Amino acid sequence: MDARRDSQPTTGDAIRHACHERKLKLISHGLHCDQWPSATLHEIETTSPSQETVFLYFHGGGYRNPLREVGHMPVVLECAKALDAGRIFLLEYGLIPELQYPGQLVQAACALNLLLKQIGCRPDQVVIGGDSAGGNLILALLAHIKQPHPLVPSVGRVPINGKLKGALLISPWVSNAITAASYEENSKKDYLNREAVEEFIRLWAPKAEMWADCFLPPTDFWKDLPVERVLLTVGGFEVFRDDVRTLATMMEAKSNKDSLIRFVETRAEIHVQPAVDAALHLPLCKSLLEILLWCRSLP
Repeated sequence: MDARRDSQPTTGDAIRHACHERKLKLISHGLHCDQWPSATLHEIETTSPSQETVFLYFHGGGYRNPLREVGHMPVVLECAKALDAGRIFLLEYGLIPELQYPGQLVQAACALNLLLKQIGCRPDQVVIGGDSAGGNLILALLAHIKQPHPLVPSVGRVPINGKLKGALLISPWVSNAITAASYEENSKKDYLNREAVEEFIRLWAPKAEMWADCFLPPTDFWKDLPVERVLLTVGGFEVFRDDVRTLATMMEAKSNKDSLIRFVETRAEIHVQPAVDAALHLPLCKSLLEILLWCRSLP
């Protein structure tokens, strides 16, 4: 067990406390993942009268840290409100070093399968969102839907019955190369740095394959994404800035003309600025305002 997490509430405890404080109904679903460790998918009923859209969220933290209630929950709830989502699903995935690659992808695939196969959601009802490592998990899941990872359960219904409604990636971790110029340029501006990312990668132990690094698939891999709309955000002061810029260019160049890719780079913002501001009780930042606008714009 990672001693650094001993004083932190688990993801489940943080979600339960947030729901108790806000008087939101919470149901927790156990996910059985074959030979992989089990996980938990937490379902929150919102006050929205609509049940049409569901919001599946993967939290960040380098795969090492649990969901942070004061940072993540306000952002997730604001996004769900803007989406008019009747239900929110938050994945409590296994953390490194106890669970390494591709364990989190296995659990994410099981979570999406629960929504599509057991709960009965249609793909065009589902918006997936995530920040940092959670954004990495979204990209891995989209890659897995297109080309299944041999060790990960297949995701049914999405390729057959249509695309997911939307994908929201906030400051996503997209590459393990750690060679982008922004690592040096923003080393004194961002709280995330090269050394921290190197440690996350060491503990996560990914293989050099497309489900772990967005720059490894063939050049046309991101064509015809299994999702109708995508929003990528990054802050101008982030060490991830250049990698996210590159991914946005790849998606915009290779995506099907019927899929709309939106990229927002906000000046002078750091890694996952919306969650940082929520934790500090600051006004909504530019990137969160752009995110909420995108959420409201989804058909």
